Parts: sequence; C-alpha cells; structure tokens
Amino acid sequence: MPTVLVLCFDSHVRLIREFFERDTTYDAVIDPQSAIERDGVGAYVERIAEKIRSGRLSVDGIATTTEDLALVASVIAREAGLAGPAPGAVFACQNKLVQRTLQRECAPEATPDFFLARDWLVGEVPGVQFPLFVKPVTSALSFYSHHVEDAGELRRIIREGRDIVPSGNRLNSEVIELGYIDHPWAPLHSELLCEGVITGTQVTVDGYVREGGVVLLGTTLSVFVPGTISFSRFDFPHQFDPEIDSRVAGLVQRVVTHIGLDDTLFNMELMVDGGTGAISIVELNTRLSFQFVPLIEWVRGVSPLRIMCDIAVGREPKRLATEGAGPYSMSSSCVLRTPEDRWVVDVPSSEDVARIEAERPNVRVFPLVAPGTRLSDYLQDAYTYRYCLVNIAGEDIDEVISTLAVVKNGLGFRLAPAEDSPASPVKKEKR
Repeated sequence: MPTVLVLCFDSHVRLIREFFERDTTYDAVIDPQSAIERDGVGAYVERIAEKIRSGRLSVDGIATTTEDLALVASVIAREAGLAGPAPGAVFACQNKLVQRTLQRECAPEATPDFFLARDWLVGEVPGVQFPLFVKPVTSALSFYSHHVEDAGELRRIIREGRDIVPSGNRLNSEVIELGYIDHPWAPLHSELLCEGVITGTQVTVDGYVREGGVVLLGTTLSVFVPGTISFSRFDFPHQFDPEIDSRVAGLVQRVVTHIGLDDTLFNMELMVDGGTGAISIVELNTRLSFQFVPLIEWVRGVSPLRIMCDIAVGREPKRLATEGAGPYSMSSSCVLRTPEDRWVVDVPSSEDVARIEAERPNVRVFPLVAPGTRLSDYLQDAYTYRYCLVNIAGEDIDEVISTLAVVKNGLGFRLAPAEDSPASPVKKEKR
C-alpha cells in the first residue's frame, strides 16, 4: 500500500485521519505544524529528506493541506526525489508581488494595478487613486488585509504593519532565509502590496494540475459579513451563466499554466462583476481548500484528499463525478465570528462534537480555539474574530441556515470580554 506524508495544521489532523480510515487505498504519515515547529523548518526539511532518501522513512509521496506548509512540502519533495510542484512555482504563487506580475503577463484584463507600499512612501508611485486594497506580500487567511480609503490611513497601516506582518508568514520566511528559494524578490515577503479595488461576486475555483493538464473540481461562493472582508459562509456548488463559467475556466487554466504549477491541487479566488461580466483575480493558492473538503465530498461523492494522495504518488487522480453523485444537493461552510476580541472560557469537548455529528450526519464541527486563550492569539483578519467552523450539507440554503441555528445554540462556547481576562502567555497555532 503506498504511503503519503501529509503536512498539516494540528486542527486538520482529525479529518485527515478519518479519511484514511475510510479510504484504505493509501497509508499516511501525518506531521502537524506543531511537530515541524519543534524541529525548526531547516532541521525538519533536512531530517525528513535524508530519511526518505536513505529508506528509513518509507513514503511514496508528500502532500500538504495548508498554504503555510506548501513551500516546506515542495522543498522536501525536491530534496528527496518525490513528485510534487516545483518550489519556484509554489513561491511564485505565495509571493503576491511575483504572482501579480506573472498574472499581468498572461491575463492583464483580470489583474488589478498593484505596487509596493514602500515604493509609494518614497514617492516612486505617482498618481495613486484611492481606495486601495492592502495586504502582505506573503500571508494567508486575509491576515493584515485592509480596505484603505486615503493616504493617511495607508501611512498608518504601513507603520503598524512593521511589527505585525512578520508574525504572519514565519514558516515561509524560514524557508526563504535558509536559501531554498533563489529569487530577487524573495526578501520582500514582509512588505505590503497595494492593489486597485476589485468588486463583484467572490468565488473560489478548486482544481488540480497533473502533468500539465488542468482539471477543475468546482466553484464555491463566498458570503461576507456586511461591511467587512470577513467570510461569513461558503456555499458549494456555485454556477454563473454558461458563458461566464466558460471564461472563468479558461482564465484559471491560462494562469495556472503560465505560472508553471504542476502536480498539485490549487484554488483560485476570483471576483465576477454581474453587471459587466468582468472577471478579476484575487489570488492563486497552491493547495486544496481544506475547509471545503467535506463540502465537495458531500456533493460530488469523492474526497479531494483522495485526489491529493493520487497526485502525491504520481497516479492519475480519481475523477469527481457530476452533480448527484454525493448524498446532498449543496453544502456550506459557516464561520462563527465575533466583532470584538474575546477571552475563551469554554469550548465544546471532543465528546460534544462527536455527539453532535452522530446526531446529524450532515454536520461537521471544527472548533478553532482553546480555553484560556484570546481570539486575537490566533491568525485573524483585520475586522472580526473567528472561533469555529460548522460545515453543513442539505437540499438548499434554507435547510443549511436553519440547521446552523440549532447547532450553534448547542455548541456551548463561552466567550468573555477580553479586557476582563488575564494576559495570554502563549502564542497559539495560526489557523
């Protein structure tokens, strides 16, 4: 039986283990982020690559479920002679300055104007038009991303970001600083990138590329908390009219091919303007949307984790069937959030979660925080604080929303005002 080494967030381990218990095509060695951090990235890469080369660790492929570890996984694959995306292509996606530059080469009509904030500060970017969208050159989960209305606000975001941004891309920074990536823009990972604001309906297209062939798995709609860039819910599947769907597919294939991604899953976030039909690229990520794994399996009948393993060992991936192959018509990932920071007093136990999921097979619950911490101890966007994911399948969105109300009331989270809590002594895992 082939074995796959899977690098993941600690919070992903439960779902990954459950998959390998259900699907016995592959065996797995699971290394969570906490174990990698204990070693240090450089020591971990060297130790694992040497063990694979020497045969002391028998694995046939390596994969990851998180953007934070995608570059680590690709470097190990290269050093150990396993299949996987080239580290340079992964870097080109994770460094948003490089990614935008490559997008502009192959899809200028879908790429907003962009520039480095540091260049603007010294007067090298004349005629800037506000508002702007500002984000770190390397980051995930909308970390330190802002909608900026004027020059004064931009100066404040730049000033405050000098101390905040480096904490959001620590693992990738270590890979770059160790010399595994040779690119003149590699040292810019903690700079801020400014972009023209794009509008429309935001969606995520998941897919994979294998030996140069791009295959799309489906499109997920993003629903936001009003007035913010905080995600409230993700609905799968989503379809535009056939003409727009065809143009979306063509754009995704063109960009993925031009950047040079191969032998990996990916997801691309896009904005589609319903009035003009214009399509704009938000960003391309070099791994599956782990949050959407149950959603796709519920509707399509095949887990993206199976496809991930197939690609990792160099096999042709198991194809997803058309709509109707899974037991449900649609599914959603609902994000529980608060507008202000909170002290976590209590969360559902693993027994509580198991009971809820046993009673409702169309529900999966993923607490993201632990008692005795603040919500701000975890990687968050700049507007709200998330603390739990609730994935729900059903026949329509009304069923999803009504089920969420019942499940949320029974979860048992207790969140207290942050100012009434003791200081949080430990920096927690990024989510």
